[in-house]
Amino acid sequence: MNLEAKIHSVIEKSGATFGIALHHIESGEEVLINENQYFPMASVFKIPILVEACFRLAEGQIRPDDRWTLKNSDKNFPSGVLVFFDEGLTPTVKDLMMFMIIISDNTATDILLNRFGKKAVVERMRSLGLERIHIPMTVRELFEEIMPDTNPNKPIRELYQRMRDRAGKDRMKNAERILAQTQENNVATPLDMTRLIKMIYEGKTPDRKWSDFGLDVLLHQQLNDRIPRFLPQGTMVAHKTGTIGPVRNDAGIIYVNDNSHVILSEFVLWQPPEDPEALRQGVFEVENAMGEIARLAYDNFQ
Repeated sequence: MNLEAKIHSVIEKSGATFGIALHHIESGEEVLINENQYFPMASVFKIPILVEACFRLAEGQIRPDDRWTLKNSDKNFPSGVLVFFDEGLTPTVKDLMMFMIIISDNTATDILLNRFGKKAVVERMRSLGLERIHIPMTVRELFEEIMPDTNPNKPIRELYQRMRDRAGKDRMKNAERILAQTQENNVATPLDMTRLIKMIYEGKTPDRKWSDFGLDVLLHQQLNDRIPRFLPQGTMVAHKTGTIGPVRNDAGIIYVNDNSHVILSEFVLWQPPEDPEALRQGVFEVENAMGEIARLAYDNFQ
């Protein structure tokens, strides 16, 4: 079987809907599956924010060592750690970029996104020729669709109780927007995400210096249970994961060797079962499938 057939076989066994845009940089060979279909990005939408930051660094609008003061009003629920830190902390711009990408910190994300503006980030994508990346919502706005209260400064016990009160059908109904495969959600196509990552690799976001800065951030990723899952120990992967509800995503660059690099965007939607045990097993199987696809690409282009 060729690579595409092997990937299709993995997808079929998983029972999930996959969007795949795989591009081997040196040969130009591609595997494209549902590549032009919109998928919710979840936290993969932080890659376009990273790119916008790199452009602003290049333009001198911000500097890596600029310090911005953390306010309670900035805070979002985890993922991340800044929500637990005291108001008044002054992380650098580089710190915020690192937090946003490597532990998917939602507070750092909205600090950057609110400073730049959603419209500006989307316009940057359009200037790069990427028409199918849409960011109508901040992290806070995404959470407002599914959480009874988005203020993380309240007592944690109270917030858990309110979430229990809103559990069930009402909560799932509210979640429909964040799972929508439409431009009213933070969505992208696998193909456009792979194209964006290729531009980073090629030094076009906006130049070699600041593209390498962005790549260095992506290479520090701490959430490595999808694309890197079955890769040989020590394999470098510059990537960003995304998770919300039944969405499981990962997108980045596999450094197969010095002369072989694979860009892979995996966007996944699946139907989670209600039974907790079955849910855990389902997550395991979906993430296994994502890792298997990455390993197939690695072996094919060694």
